[in-house]
Amino acid sequence: MITESVFDPWSYEKYLFLLAQIQWDPRYRTREDLEDVVQEALLKACRDLLQFRGSTELEFKAWLKTILTHSLINRAQWHEAQRRDIRMERSLEGWGSGSQQCRFDPVADQTSPSQVAMRRELMDQLADVIQQLLEDEQQVILLKFIHGWTIGEIAVRLKRTESATSSLAARAMVKLRTLLQEQSYDSWC
Repeated sequence: MITESVFDPWSYEKYLFLLAQIQWDPRYRTREDLEDVVQEALLKACRDLLQFRGSTELEFKAWLKTILTHSLINRAQWHEAQRRDIRMERSLEGWGSGSQQCRFDPVADQTSPSQVAMRRELMDQLADVIQQLLEDEQQVILLKFIHGWTIGEIAVRLKRTESATSSLAARAMVKLRTLLQEQSYDSWC
């Protein structure tokens, strides 16, 4: 069991904020400040600190990440519930024949637990490396390559020209690739 003096959740605020940026759907950014969600997760971690059963920093980071992920999921579910409109619901009866055949295959979209674990591990490694970039470089990498924004959208967000944003993205990628190679994350390069 860990006492408060060993690990301070607030010292991981920037790390959690970066993870939250990777996981948080950009559609919700206009509705809620991501920093509020991270602070909510940190408050939960402080409240439940005595329940942490690990002994290493790696275990502590994983515990914090779990709390953050649960906070993000709860906030996303809340936002989705606010958007629901019973009048928009439609029955699926009649689907499944003719030109309106339902092509949903729930098994096709599932991933094995080992694939999920590998993906999480890779995302943790990426977050550790992205954290070493300058703030604007982090933003452009996350928005372009994680969330799929266009250079034009990123330029507006960062209050830069498209040309400057494009150059920033290129420099950030070179720096990211170099950092990944230096830290032996060859699977990313």
